[in-house]
Amino acid sequence: GVDNLSKMRVAHEGNAGKNGGASGDLYVVIHTKQTPEFIRNGFDIFSEIIISTPQAVLGDEITVKTIHGESTLTIPKGVQTGERLVLKGFGVPYLGSEHKGNHYFTIKVETPKKLSSKEEKLYKELFILSKQNQSIVDKVKSAINR
Repeated sequence: GVDNLSKMRVAHEGNAGKNGGASGDLYVVIHTKQTPEFIRNGFDIFSEIIISTPQAVLGDEITVKTIHGESTLTIPKGVQTGERLVLKGFGVPYLGSEHKGNHYFTIKVETPKKLSSKEEKLYKELFILSKQNQSIVDKVKSAINR
């Protein structure tokens, strides 16, 4: 991955000045390696998580990796692909401060490619229900528009 460069200045920790002068400042250059799993932008971290269709529909609590270790992320009911969830304070620490950036998770809902016969039967039932519900909505709309 590409390195992120940041520079930190530590006052009066550099070399001693000439002829007994005050110590200069120490500059530390920090290289942060980007990984496919975590992308840093300033103090914030971005990553993508893949969830199942039932998790997206019903919601869930999942364990996610952060730069601070594992944490729990709550998936709300009805989350959509592309939505971004946040764990506040799980990003990069501000130097000399208790404050940290955030970790943002972009949701990707994975559609199953293979289904067991029981799963297929259940999805067909859901499909029929959704068609019936859509039919009711259409009837109400047409009644209102008369």
